[in-house]
Amino acid sequence: MKTTIFRENDADLSLVKDKVISVIGYGNQAKAQALNMRDSELEVIIGITDEKYKKRSERDGFENLSIAEAVQRGEFIFLLLPDKDMSESFETQVKPHFNEKKTLIFSEGYYLAFNIIEIPKDIDVLLISPRALGEVVRKQFINKEGFFTFIGINQESSLNAMNHLLALTKAIGGLKQAAIKMTFKQQSILKLFSEQAFRAAFNQVLMRSIKNLEEAGYPPEAIYIELILSEEMIYTVDKMIKVGLIKQMNFHSQTSQYGSLSRGVKYSKVGGDIEKIHKIFLENIENGQFSEEWEQYKNTQKLDIMKKFAFNTNFSKLEKGIYKNLNYSIPEIQKELEVSSKEQINQNQELKNTYETYKKFYNQF
Repeated sequence: MKTTIFRENDADLSLVKDKVISVIGYGNQAKAQALNMRDSELEVIIGITDEKYKKRSERDGFENLSIAEAVQRGEFIFLLLPDKDMSESFETQVKPHFNEKKTLIFSEGYYLAFNIIEIPKDIDVLLISPRALGEVVRKQFINKEGFFTFIGINQESSLNAMNHLLALTKAIGGLKQAAIKMTFKQQSILKLFSEQAFRAAFNQVLMRSIKNLEEAGYPPEAIYIELILSEEMIYTVDKMIKVGLIKQMNFHSQTSQYGSLSRGVKYSKVGGDIEKIHKIFLENIENGQFSEEWEQYKNTQKLDIMKKFAFNTNFSKLEKGIYKNLNYSIPEIQKELEVSSKEQINQNQELKNTYETYKKFYNQF
């Protein structure tokens, strides 16, 4: 399949300069995009209900409205709410105020790719998905470096959907490097696969490496310094970005190069097993099995049970001790999870299965 790539000279920003842009939400990604569009001389208003984010938006000098009011006033509606709020807020505060003159913009294709929400048929629906965290989206815009973006059209009722898509993408800085045209489903599947297959496998390799070295008698603090805290991994990834996965090895010593190449082939069988697992994950994402599972369990305690075990393993305790001994300050990013008693879990077979599976799994570490 030929890749369609867009850059800044493909977009005309004047097409959206006399329009009102409503950004719904003011988390990190919403904040970055709103600020970038304002700096691109677009009229931006914020639709928000959460008091914490209202104050954040006010400090940045934006006009705050209710979500319903922002949808009514805006012609282009950037729907950038957290996952947990998306479906309900869309149905009750966004959808009732739509008409054929409005355009809806998502930063994730998930909600439409897997039919989580139903969109009116007489509007343009666009995808502008920066492939960077909100802080990076803002920083790269200020530095005039930009970032990569995935863009697409889910449905179009006007003749200007593509022109508006490119203009708005340019306004947030998303054409400075390049924007790749994708379907909503392609973007969603690619993101889910990255999270479930690549990152999950990487975490397993790292955790087992630490466990093996610690059991062999090496100081835990030294292991963490070598594998993580030295930031050599960050250096390696940076070189991968600049010259590619293979050629980055030229930035390391010949001893490192020889060891990586000669020992890398020993993982061929493991690589085959990983490939099989990845294909199963990919199929489950593509056929909607994962989205059905997540939509069923996202408001239950299943995730909390999994996280509770992950945060309270011997591995987690070891990690806390390492950071303490090295005088590393670890910010508190989430309070202790409250999980039902074992008796309550036993009353729900799904929760019971989850409990036993993750207890067995994390007891390895």
